[in-house]
Amino acid sequence: MDLARQIDGILPYLKVFETPGFSFGHFVNKPGTFGWFDFSEQAGAFESDLYRYGWVQPFDWTTTWLDEFSKYVNDPAMVESADVETIRQLLTMHARAERFGEGQLCVMYESGHLTALLRRLKAIREGQI
Repeated sequence: MDLARQIDGILPYLKVFETPGFSFGHFVNKPGTFGWFDFSEQAGAFESDLYRYGWVQPFDWTTTWLDEFSKYVNDPAMVESADVETIRQLLTMHARAERFGEGQLCVMYESGHLTALLRRLKAIREGQI
């Protein structure tokens, strides 16, 4: 799949995420069960589309990239100059972390990080492809 199609596959979520009042979902805690995160319809589609459009790729994120990951999450200005491969690695880490700890994608949405990644992809798409 070419890069333009990959970007175009998830770029519509920028508008969704920037919509006032948008909810990524919520935690469900019912007595007698383990709690879980219930994605909104659009957030669930976003997670699926990360896989569908090839944004989640295998790489050794558990040992070799954790420090780099933290830098991008904690310093929004770094995202403004991130290249596509860095964005792919960040999205891979978020998607993989969601499997280990439900709600990771929501936390990254609420912090503004996912929206910043999509804004950066939009700038790349408009300027370089």
